[in-house]
Amino acid sequence: GRSESSIVGSRPASRNMGDVRDILGMQGRSAPAPRPSKPAQKKPEGVSREVYALIGNQQNAPLVPADAALKEKRFSGRVSRWTWRPFTSSARTDGLVLHHWAQVGSKQGDYKFARFNKPVPVPEYTDEEYETLLKDPEWSKQATDRLMDLARRFELRFLVMHDRWAGRHTVEQLKDRYYTVAKAMAQATLDRQEAGDVRPGEARLSRDDPVLALPYDRAHEEERKQTFEALFNRDRAQVADELRLLEDA
Repeated sequence: GRSESSIVGSRPASRNMGDVRDILGMQGRSAPAPRPSKPAQKKPEGVSREVYALIGNQQNAPLVPADAALKEKRFSGRVSRWTWRPFTSSARTDGLVLHHWAQVGSKQGDYKFARFNKPVPVPEYTDEEYETLLKDPEWSKQATDRLMDLARRFELRFLVMHDRWAGRHTVEQLKDRYYTVAKAMAQATLDRQEAGDVRPGEARLSRDDPVLALPYDRAHEEERKQTFEALFNRDRAQVADELRLLEDA
């Protein structure tokens, strides 16, 4: 028969060491835990397979850059009180009273968006100035006053002004009359200021002012609109003829 030593020697060394640890009450080393496998990331919707193969499993870049200076605001435990407060705006002349939410204890001044109200400067004239500078046989003073009032109300939106106009004047005629009045009054103001007569609160004018340097050309504007209307009203045969002529040129 085989000896005990031969039987023990025939056992694997790892098993012999395990028996010794069991006898001495020692715990053996546990086997290393398997590493968790990374879940396969699915291809995002809207991204082609070729693009996704290039970027791999990289995370998408953030759409908004992170700013270290911006910190999350934490609730301090104090709740601010708000009230439904009436307010008026200096941009309005009718005294309309509106309401909005405002913090209790805050200052109640002018409406904060009223500073963006920039009215268009519309020329003003006296009866004497009209008779001296602005008299026109095709326009009465009443019609001119009405035109200036519409220009002030609708801020030189001549299409809207023409829609409210009661006469038979075209948009170009309204523009021509307005800019004729504006240029005449600007020239009179410039001549007076150059002579040393500057009224309090009056803006200084120069000869580079657009109203003086860029006069309105009514004939050119009417011709331009007629050309565009003729171009717009072409039929298909006319368009085909023009394309054929361009190809042969």
